[in-house]
Amino acid sequence: MADDASGGASGAVSDRRILVVDDEKNVRFTVAHALRSDGYTVDSAGSGTEGLDRTSSIRYDLILVDLRMPGMTGIDMLRELRQRDPAMPAVIITAYGVPQQLVEAAELGAIDCIHKPFSIQTIRSVVREVIDRAEHGLAAQTAEEHVREAKRAIMRGEVDKAHAELERAIELDPHNGEPHLLDGIVSLLKRDGETACEHFRTALQIDPTNKNASEYLAFYGR
Repeated sequence: MADDASGGASGAVSDRRILVVDDEKNVRFTVAHALRSDGYTVDSAGSGTEGLDRTSSIRYDLILVDLRMPGMTGIDMLRELRQRDPAMPAVIITAYGVPQQLVEAAELGAIDCIHKPFSIQTIRSVVREVIDRAEHGLAAQTAEEHVREAKRAIMRGEVDKAHAELERAIELDPHNGEPHLLDGIVSLLKRDGETACEHFRTALQIDPTNKNASEYLAFYGR
């Protein structure tokens, strides 16, 4: 049973409902408190099974789900969720970041990943971006907008469109490692490991501290 009731503050986003699924009580509490402070209505669940039960009666604007949980994992929950609602946005929360599992999560529409330990600002920023991405389909003009549109395309399974958006983002901002990282993930979704590793290497050259790029490269580049 969920340990904290749903709730929300008044504001422009008060009609946006989010579900937090994590077996760690302190994570559920921290994330829910931060998002409620921003005006979202937030429910929580302590297991994948409980999370699915909630989605059977409520249509959420976003689900934050832990990758590793006892019983039904985050991947298992996403797989079942996609059969019910292919368009429901989801973000993975993980302390492990196993590249193969993250790629599988991306195939199930969860392109965004929040690594533990995380900051409150990271949670707020990712949630705001994902909800904006799901709601607005404005034509991209800046590199950042092309990256956001690419993420929208990945969530819909449109990998060719995502690749095109990321190519444009790289043209506009060649010194930003994120488009290369995402294009590497897109290449993995297209089963092109060699091209994926090229993108991961470029992302690391631009930003040697890019943990995701180094993990993907270590896993797929060997």
